[in-house]
Amino acid sequence: PPRRFGANRRRVAAAAAAAAVALVAGGLALASRDSGDDATPTDEAELRAPMGLTSTESGHSFVAESTQLQPGVETPFRFRITTPGGGVLQDYRPQHERDLHLIVVSRDLAGFQHVHPTRADDGTWEVALTLPAAGPYRAYADFVPANREDGLTLGLDLTAAGEDAPRDLPEPSTTADVDGYDIALAGQLAAEREAELAFRIERGGSPVTDLDPYLGAYGHLVAIRADALAYL
Repeated sequence: PPRRFGANRRRVAAAAAAAAVALVAGGLALASRDSGDDATPTDEAELRAPMGLTSTESGHSFVAESTQLQPGVETPFRFRITTPGGGVLQDYRPQHERDLHLIVVSRDLAGFQHVHPTRADDGTWEVALTLPAAGPYRAYADFVPANREDGLTLGLDLTAAGEDAPRDLPEPSTTADVDGYDIALAGQLAAEREAELAFRIERGGSPVTDLDPYLGAYGHLVAIRADALAYL
């Protein structure tokens, strides 16, 4: 049967009508649609605005030593998460076996990285980061402070020096072929409605049923809006 990836930490709905959404799962892409006047809205309390649009939320800030990197060069990327009181966040609530997840995408969504920095005693995070081509990028720090029940996803714009040559997004597709695995996506996104997505993974025409958990789950899904790079 298809694997169903739910949002355990927060219920997710597309926040604007007819917004294109890139689903980073083997290159799948799906476009949301206008839900229509006759659709039943999701309870307002369950909706949450898209995240990753700002480097500061609820008094916490994503602060990098530098946001300028050289393309194609592995560079130490260092940053801190500061608290409402102006200090450096030291206490985290682990999610998916990590205190913090760092996602980096290119502005055209052609490049995607999910990495796990290490944290020094002073609270500074560091990871070796390579931006493959010149142009703008968005980094997302996804974490849960120990004193909060819900998590935060803070976004910070990065730049790789040089002339930007953006690539067009592919047409929306519900299938992808990755290293011999065929991935099929079922489900329809609708603006301001909670939606369930299911994935079927096959190899050589047969369902893949021997998945091993990675970071506490059989699969992970990142959805990013193509227009403003909002992290859903």
